[in-house]
Amino acid sequence: MTPQPRRKKWTEAEERTLIDKYGEMSCDGTLSKMKTREKKYKPIALHVNSMHHVRDPVLYPWQWTWKDVSTKVQNMRHQYALVKQKIKKQESSIRGSGEEEFDWMEGITHWSNFLRYKEVFGDVPLVFTSNDGMRDELPACELARLKLWSNRLKLELLDE
Repeated sequence: MTPQPRRKKWTEAEERTLIDKYGEMSCDGTLSKMKTREKKYKPIALHVNSMHHVRDPVLYPWQWTWKDVSTKVQNMRHQYALVKQKIKKQESSIRGSGEEEFDWMEGITHWSNFLRYKEVFGDVPLVFTSNDGMRDELPACELARLKLWSNRLKLELLDE
């Protein structure tokens, strides 16, 4: 009788490589240019596999597929959203005080990688509807660029 194969499980190093590559591709616009999930996640899977499984198949026994990566990214987003929900401050304590709505540092007590995920997934995704009626999200880095551009524009208007 052969033993049951272990369940596929991501190591911390593989997760770190995945989130770094996803963040890089998100910020440079590569992900938004690709139209299918397979095209988006296959390069990330290949990168993770080349950094880990190819170099040490004993320590990293799994070769990840684009579907595995897609599922993992969705799980990471979901985990980020759950922790973010836990650290939301009571509305009565922030109303009119100019304080932030979330206690970002408390997020670290719930999850050590929280701030890294905040960098990649953004603190609040900006959802918009395009001309063709499709909903889309801006990655956190694009949102940051828009905020920076908006602030520069405000300063220019004040200088006039």
